[in-house]
Amino acid sequence: MANDEVIKKTRTLDVAFAKELVADGFTNALIVQQPLAIRTVDRLRRVHPDKSPEELIKFLNNTYLATVTATGTAAGAAAVIPNGVVQVPVAAADLVAFLEASVLYVLAVAEV
Repeated sequence: MANDEVIKKTRTLDVAFAKELVADGFTNALIVQQPLAIRTVDRLRRVHPDKSPEELIKFLNNTYLATVTATGTAAGAAAVIPNGVVQVPVAAADLVAFLEASVLYVLAVAEV
């Protein structure tokens, strides 16, 4: 019974750590990505002055989808390797990349 309690506490700590890690990552992504979102939208407006806000958002949609597809594909390819040494760090990196790309996308769309 004591072993089951240790396992349960370890899982609880893992979940709490994961939640804290995601929350910290989200906060950091907001801080770091805001200036980049502003510069991205400014550049899009400068390069495409004739485009409407809807067209700029469509461009941002396509860029976002391409980014998360590429990172997800890379993480999936790494998952093919039959040991757990590679999958866990790659999955964590994929989560961070997805989170940062999503934050940048949302902030850029809000800037349009």
